[in-house]
Amino acid sequence: MSLTIIALIIFVYFYQPQSSVATEYPLTSISADAVRHLRIVTPQQEMVLERNAEQWRLISPIHALVDAEKVEKVLALLRAKSLHRFQREEDLGRFGLNHPNLRLVINDEYFDFGGFAPTTHQQYVSTKYYVYLLPARYALAVPMFAQDLIAHHPSGSGLESP
Repeated sequence: MSLTIIALIIFVYFYQPQSSVATEYPLTSISADAVRHLRIVTPQQEMVLERNAEQWRLISPIHALVDAEKVEKVLALLRAKSLHRFQREEDLGRFGLNHPNLRLVINDEYFDFGGFAPTTHQQYVSTKYYVYLLPARYALAVPMFAQDLIAHHPSGSGLESP
């Protein structure tokens, strides 16, 4: 009986319950305010944007003013956190990242969007060191064509002269 009590005391003394709070991994430490360059590479097109002061401009494939709200939706990726993080490895094929569906280059940091996890239906997103699982909404927020980014003003089309 005393042996059981001693074992119980030792168990209670050394037992540390697992935290019920899941670890969330941020993808990057870049803030949206610090972003000056954005490159979007899709299978259809490559788009390059720059921010001067507080205004975004599309500089390739055409010159145009950009709808700031659409850029903010793209930059929401910078605030994303994932419950799953994997070490980036040579064989990215298992994540569908050999030929990414989408690449974002934000300042000098890249984010490749690959396949989907079969159990969570989340998308694999690769950075320099890790692969994360994120909801598909981050990729869906990225315009696939330059004309989808152009700001449409009542006074004109938003296109600029070169």
